[in-house]
Amino acid sequence: MPYFDNEFAYELRLWDAINQRLLSPFDYYCIDDISSNLEGIDLNNDVELFKKLNTSERNKLLFSVINNYIGIYAQPFCLVFCITTTHAKIVANFLQKEGLQAAYLTNEVSQERTTIINNFKKGKINYLCVVNMFNEGIDVPQIDTIIMLRPTSSKTIYLQQLGRGLRKTDSKNKLEVYDLIANVDKKYDITAGIKNLYNSNLERNKAFLGGNSSLPYRV
Repeated sequence: MPYFDNEFAYELRLWDAINQRLLSPFDYYCIDDISSNLEGIDLNNDVELFKKLNTSERNKLLFSVINNYIGIYAQPFCLVFCITTTHAKIVANFLQKEGLQAAYLTNEVSQERTTIINNFKKGKINYLCVVNMFNEGIDVPQIDTIIMLRPTSSKTIYLQQLGRGLRKTDSKNKLEVYDLIANVDKKYDITAGIKNLYNSNLERNKAFLGGNSSLPYRV
């Protein structure tokens, strides 16, 4: 930054990019997972998160979300963000047993990586379970659905994950996001990431999440 006296030469925030129709609009669904309690759990501790959230009840809730909101016969380009490599495998296997076209892609997958990504782009895989691999660096504009199974207190990770589905295409009207939210300690603000999507400069919807904020445009 020394060339600009340590100031940003230009800044385009997420909500501005959406309002300018540079990125896809979205619908955001917060799904209440009453079966999972994360009180006392460090949201940055993947081992503890996995122990708490790798349950049959949560998998059933996931399938219920797909069945009720997406449709089991739909063919979305859906990323499912999981906690660990093992979790991604378990979730993918669970969805496969329910008759869905699912697969997992993690850092352990090397030889099949290109094939899996190509099959996902072609729609042969509808639910791709990932950990950190799709946070950044891989571009699949067709992604129209994101399911968040891993809670995080990191705004950076949250926005990276959301951003995987914000690329616009001629065939995508909007992104749909389903966030399975479990009970957490009060020290964690589960809306911290969501607040990044709202424009504090606008006056309408000031009551949202107790702050001065406003939704980006929606179709």
